[in-house]
Amino acid sequence: MRRSPSCSRPSPDCCRPTLGGLFAWEFVKDGQELKVRMEGQMIYNNMAMQLHSALDGLGVACMAEDVVLPYVPNGRLVRVLDDLSQRNR
Repeated sequence: MRRSPSCSRPSPDCCRPTLGGLFAWEFVKDGQELKVRMEGQMIYNNMAMQLHSALDGLGVACMAEDVVLPYVPNGRLVRVLDDLSQRNR
């Protein structure tokens, strides 16, 4: 989640998680499942590093709400793609 209105679409500044492979970001919109393959140079296998990169303004991150919620009220992170919700696994 980056402080920029242009983050509502895939961009080269995305913090992508990996656990042996690159994963698509999975969302639900109007009951329909969506898988979005993001582009970008930042790839993480550590959630803390991914969070800190987003906090430093280096890119957009798709993370669990309970992880990022403490940073939203003070403006360190902002929500993007509000019309989507993460798919429960």
